[in-house]
Amino acid sequence: IAFTRLKACWRPKTICLNSILKPLELACACFIELNWDARMTSTSHLPSTAKPSLNMERLGAVLFPHWLLWLVPNLVLALCMILNATSSRVEFIHFAYNIFYIILFSAMVLMALRYARFHTFDWLLHRLWCLMLLALWVGFTIQCLSQLGPTLFALGFPLIDHTLVAADHALGFDWNAYAHLMYDHQWANFIFSNAYLSFTTSGLMLTPIIAILRNDRIRLIQVCYLMLATVTACITIAGLFPAYPATEQIADANILHSIELSGIHSLAKVSAQIHELRDGANVVFDMHLAEGLVSFPSFHCCMALIIAYCNRGLGLFSWLAYLAGIAIIAATPAYGGHYLIDVIGGGLVTLFFIVIWNLFILKHLSPFMPTTSAQAYAMPMFFKRLTFKAN
Repeated sequence: IAFTRLKACWRPKTICLNSILKPLELACACFIELNWDARMTSTSHLPSTAKPSLNMERLGAVLFPHWLLWLVPNLVLALCMILNATSSRVEFIHFAYNIFYIILFSAMVLMALRYARFHTFDWLLHRLWCLMLLALWVGFTIQCLSQLGPTLFALGFPLIDHTLVAADHALGFDWNAYAHLMYDHQWANFIFSNAYLSFTTSGLMLTPIIAILRNDRIRLIQVCYLMLATVTACITIAGLFPAYPATEQIADANILHSIELSGIHSLAKVSAQIHELRDGANVVFDMHLAEGLVSFPSFHCCMALIIAYCNRGLGLFSWLAYLAGIAIIAATPAYGGHYLIDVIGGGLVTLFFIVIWNLFILKHLSPFMPTTSAQAYAMPMFFKRLTFKAN
């Protein structure tokens, strides 16, 4: 009623204003229906004038990829805001809260429009809608979780560098010899540097996109869950048990010179930012310039295992994903400045969340995309003949 009166008084003439008011009006109507249904069903007799209940199956489908995947980054962001408000030594600037609100508002508009026109989407519009929401979720999650690392490092927990060096020594791993093996051979340097810098990002982008194109919601939620769970765990552990990159502790002069010639400057920036956050006085830290501060466990190892695990059963593409995962893991110690125990820790974190997925999460998920039929958004037969011939 309020939105109807607002439009009558305002008389918006532009399409832009109508496009803003309509999703808001729809969202309010859905909220009112939900509350009305809860109030009416709590009484002993349901009045004949009661409004129809909100379609919870449809609502659960349009909260894409899953409502919990949107909730966790919000909780992380709220925790970072509380910790930053209580910190007197470090001031974080360019937190970019406006980006969070824009992304959330855009996602809510897309979900509301899909709820209103649930059965009018064909196979193409359905996949475009899924890809748009996936892009919004990835951007929102990255923005939220990028605040967690610097916030935890600023708390100044004790360093564990000597423990990591001792663990590698006990495992018989010579970091400098392994790094020379990578940097001193031209082809090895070319292959593994590109694997570390390019394969991880492209592999994580392609994996959920392929799940959407195959209309496989279970695989899509699995990828998003593993990404969110492992990165949150890795950042939290690294913040509570901080360490500098291996290049800061045990790398010899020749390795440092090779790293400088290869153009990998992020390791030096990571060391400088860790030192600034831990030891600086009256620090003003720019979040736009923040680097990945994770040492133990290695998140690149987690990403490599996710790429390999979540692309199984796709024929030739699965074997390419396996090779990419192996190359990323092999490149992580030398090009990521990680100890061997970091890589092992990343593997254990990923294995833990895969076990949690198979034992407790998978059985509670619906296998369908936003629809009640598995074939409702199947691709036309013409495209089926052209795709996934390797199977």
